[in-house]
Amino acid sequence: MAEREETETGEGTEEQLMMAEREETETGEGTEEQLMMAEREETETGEGTEEQLMAEREETETGEGTEEQLMMAEREETETGEGTEEQLMMAEREETETGEGTEEQLMMAEREETETGEGTEEQLMMAEREETVTGEGTEEQLMMAEREETETGEGTEEQLMMAEREETETGEGTEEQLMMAEREETETGEGTEEQLMMAEREETETGEGTEEQLMMAEREETETGEGTEEQLMMAEREETETGEGTEEQLMMAEREETETGEGTEEQLMMAEREETQTKVKGQRNS
Repeated sequence: MAEREETETGEGTEEQLMMAEREETETGEGTEEQLMMAEREETETGEGTEEQLMAEREETETGEGTEEQLMMAEREETETGEGTEEQLMMAEREETETGEGTEEQLMMAEREETETGEGTEEQLMMAEREETVTGEGTEEQLMMAEREETETGEGTEEQLMMAEREETETGEGTEEQLMMAEREETETGEGTEEQLMMAEREETETGEGTEEQLMMAEREETETGEGTEEQLMMAEREETETGEGTEEQLMMAEREETETGEGTEEQLMMAEREETQTKVKGQRNS
């Protein structure tokens, strides 16, 4: 198809589709469908929606499985006036189902969603999201540069910076490793401000049990006006559940809690807190 164009003038809908090549082949191995699009544009004038898609979509079914590869230059959807503006830039989305399982790899440059006026602005920058289902289990690896969500006026501002989030389910269990640079949530006016700096959070479930290791640089929570201010500095928190029991080891630099006005001020400096619960096999003293 070279061109498909549909227009309702005035308030109506204009849909324009340009395709370079659509090819479908059935061979001994299976079906190969290859679609090249130059431009798909849909516009509802006045208040409406504008969607613009540029790309290459390639889907292959072979003896091994399906490979879907999508290249998009720009997808833009706009509801003018009060509405929502969503802008998505993708470099490559690839999904493969083989004998071993599914591998989904997504490269995004920018996803932006805006509700004007009072609304929410969500901006997501991703470098790579990779999820693999194999005979051993699932590995999900997520690289994010910036996720920002803002509700203007009174609302909440949440800003999350992540370097790497990796979750693996294998025959042994689940390992979740999270690297965060900054997570900031603010409710303006009277609200709560929570700021969390984490270097590494790792949780592992194995045949023996769960090990949770948390590294935090700073967690600060503030309720303005009359409220509570809690500031927590932690170097290392480690909790392990094994066949023997639970071992909790906590390293804190400073925990400070203040209730202003009449309240309580508690300030705690700890070097090490260790708690161990073991299973005692029953020999009761008569």
